[in-house]
Amino acid sequence: MAADVKEVFDLLEFENILQAYTDADLAVASFGPIVPANTSTIPGAVAGAPHSGTESHGSQRSETVLSDEDLVREIVRQHPDYGLMRIQKDLRKPERGGREMNPVQLYVLLRKLELDTRERREAFAKGDAPTASSSPTRS
Repeated sequence: MAADVKEVFDLLEFENILQAYTDADLAVASFGPIVPANTSTIPGAVAGAPHSGTESHGSQRSETVLSDEDLVREIVRQHPDYGLMRIQKDLRKPERGGREMNPVQLYVLLRKLELDTRERREAFAKGDAPTASSSPTRS
């Protein structure tokens, strides 16, 4: 990294948001294992074969890989008081799949899900559907 770039990097404390890698292969590996979407998560099942449905819903859920959106919704349902950084920390836990998301990616996802404010997260956790215009209107 050039000296000027390093100085700005340190000044803006990007090390808290971004990770520097010495090699492109290390950067790619930091995204975790790449799993094709059409592979089966049920042991002994053939990819693309229909699921028999004999397992209980609880055991099937533990084997299903959740999307980032579903994981964030689950965390918000369980902990509506969590802010962006605590949600990010929770996503890193092994039981959540050890997902790495930088704060900007997570903020964009929270905005997309309309869960970017504490009020919206609390309403979502209570079961109220978040609305695009949650502010009162004048008449």
